[in-house]
Amino acid sequence: MKLLRFTPLIALTLVGGLTAADFPTGTAAAGNHPVVQEPAGHSGQPVYRTDFEELIAKMIERHGGAERLDAVQALSFDLLPIELSRDEEGELVEEVGTKLHYEMTIGKERRVRIEETLEDRQFVKLSTEKGIAIFMDGEPQNLAELRTVANEQSLAVLRHLDAAYGLFSGRLTATPGKIRKRDGVNYATAACELADSKVDSRVLLYVHPTELAVQRYDVFDSDNRRQATVVLGEFIDLDGFPMATEITFSGRDREPIRRWRLEAVKTPKELPADRFLKP
Repeated sequence: MKLLRFTPLIALTLVGGLTAADFPTGTAAAGNHPVVQEPAGHSGQPVYRTDFEELIAKMIERHGGAERLDAVQALSFDLLPIELSRDEEGELVEEVGTKLHYEMTIGKERRVRIEETLEDRQFVKLSTEKGIAIFMDGEPQNLAELRTVANEQSLAVLRHLDAAYGLFSGRLTATPGKIRKRDGVNYATAACELADSKVDSRVLLYVHPTELAVQRYDVFDSDNRRQATVVLGEFIDLDGFPMATEITFSGRDREPIRRWRLEAVKTPKELPADRFLKP
């Protein structure tokens, strides 16, 4: 994708360790129109929430501008999966899984490389438009089960990126929604569907009024039932592009069940083609 050919990352909005609770709501009245205030340090007129195209334009500006978005051709990061549960006292418990290293191109032809170490064995999983290849300690593997796992890992991250950044990339078709308050913040919302996905589901994006970034989204099934909520936080600044490094998934009861932490996030100018062809 051009990163933002994801057009909102399997939805991912990062700026220096801040979360939604750290930001002001930034709403004000202008006649009968609620407005989205300019980000701190910017000049210009407030953005009316009723003007969705203007909101998208301000989001693009907030993410470094169209040229910056077009310049993002690849991502690399370490992903730490964490299972969440409650102990007997109701406190949240984290069970940290095996760290995976991701490299992926961001464009029409997406390629993903996943590296992990399991029981002292080195696994490399390569996903391209031609299919998935699995290597263990450098040797090709043909196990269908491994290929299924690799495919699910690739799709999970890509779907998140599509949800989080698809408004920029065109991978989401969006319908402006109403203002919704979550955790003290009045978010502009957009009901979206993945433009080229065979998955029968839709998402409701929540755009922060001053940070102008997707900070959460709800996932609905074909019967319009909410299946999950994803909250993005711990943003970092990648040369002007804000990206989330903590993604928390909650179930229908809004109870957190899984978290991703992204470490060592980079936007390489180029990833050699052979990185996606061999271990």
